[in-house]
Amino acid sequence: MKTKRKMSRWFLARRLHDLALRIAAGKPIRIGNVSVRVPDQVVLEEEVETEEGRTELEFELKWPVAT
Repeated sequence: MKTKRKMSRWFLARRLHDLALRIAAGKPIRIGNVSVRVPDQVVLEEEVETEEGRTELEFELKWPVAT
């Protein structure tokens, strides 16, 4: 599930803050129509790309699927 929407820096900070609080509390987060609970241990990848006059900042969380 991938979502894309335009928003102000203030609303972006608010969205990231809300996500951070839910993750810290062990509550599920919602991306689009998918709800996911982030486990206690994850791998965080951070990436910045600048090309053709655009900058892209990515945060990616990864963890194994529980069986």
